Amino acid sequence: MKPTGLLGGLYRACSIYSALAWISVLWLLGSLLLVTLPMATVALHDAAARLLDGEAPTWRRFVRTMKENVGSSWIAFAVVALPGSLAWALLGISRSGAGPMAAGAGMALVAVTAMILAVAPHACLKAAGDPVSVIRWTAYMAMARPIRAILAVVPWVAMTAVVAFCPPQIIIVVAAVAISIPALGSVAVMKYEWATAPRGARRQGIQAFSNITSKGIMQ
Repeated sequence: MKPTGLLGGLYRACSIYSALAWISVLWLLGSLLLVTLPMATVALHDAAARLLDGEAPTWRRFVRTMKENVGSSWIAFAVVALPGSLAWALLGISRSGAGPMAAGAGMALVAVTAMILAVAPHACLKAAGDPVSVIRWTAYMAMARPIRAILAVVPWVAMTAVVAFCPPQIIIVVAAVAISIPALGSVAVMKYEWATAPRGARRQGIQAFSNITSKGIMQ
């Protein structure tokens, strides 16, 4: 018999937290070599999308997604690095006394970089491992869906603020899901099927969360 009431709510909350923490662990392990960071980030968003569909995240799926997106993830990294580097250079110039014009252009490029960074993992998943298609999908998501692209940045900004002002007593609890929660929020914004899913499907997804640990996330 499954727990109900308050106990059932706590059980589902713990199941969701453990699944999110597990994704964070996978991302951390996948990023240890640093050169694998782009691939691990794409796999992180894929795992978050799986969670929204009510599927248990597994390390096998995570590793397979990393392998399938080696080339495309690095193309996405280059697309993000270009405006990011220009923003860094302009902000550096503004600090040397070049005036507010350079600072304004630098801040605008920071916003563009953040937006591209938020949609790039989704573009890699859409491209299905095709490096050339990553650029097309990134441009499409950023230009055809600008509101979604901007909203996809919000969970990352919010989590950054939470971590920055989080009391030391609970920093470990927050840190365990500091990567997976904003990834989940970003996927929820960009994933059209989730945004328009009927309530029944969402309840099924939430119910599947409570079964994740019992099914075994290591499979």
